[in-house]
Amino acid sequence: MENAQTNGSKNGTKPHRERPEEKQIYTEAEMELIKTSRAVTKVIQRQLERGDFEEYLKKEDSKI
Repeated sequence: MENAQTNGSKNGTKPHRERPEEKQIYTEAEMELIKTSRAVTKVIQRQLERGDFEEYLKKEDSKI
C-alpha cells in the first residue's frame, strides 16, 4: 500500500486530481490553429444540417 497516500483526511480518501490551469496567453501560431479549428467545425456543422452525410449515417456499419 505504498501508493495509498491520503490527503490527511479522517476517512482516508485520496487527494483529487487537480485540473491544470487554463492557458490565458497563446502564441500567434496557437491562435491561428484555434481559429482554423473553429472555422472547420462550423463548416462541418453546416454540412450536417444540409444532410450531406445522410447516406453514410444511414449505413449500419457506419463509424461516423
